[in-house]
Amino acid sequence: MLKYRIWYTQSMGEAMKIVEGTWDELQAQADDFRGHKLRLLVLPEPPEPDDARQAELTDAVTRMLARADQCERSAVPQASDPRKQEHQAGLDEKYRAMGFKI
Repeated sequence: MLKYRIWYTQSMGEAMKIVEGTWDELQAQADDFRGHKLRLLVLPEPPEPDDARQAELTDAVTRMLARADQCERSAVPQASDPRKQEHQAGLDEKYRAMGFKI
């Protein structure tokens, strides 16, 4: 079972095989690469999740959503046109079905 990714692309009119995985995963398939010219790119390690930054972002999103909810709940003048009222009722039902509090 392959643990690395392989995809193909065109470069200078010729198909080029791109292989991505860890060194150990690629080294296990070294025979497949024998006789081919290779280019090795060492990719940076993905950053470790920063719990403090995640908490900060979660708080910011929570405040933003609370403010949006507050704006949504603020008094909105009612439409005097019956067609507008029907349209608004349809929108209200649509957003209730999506889980919004109206």
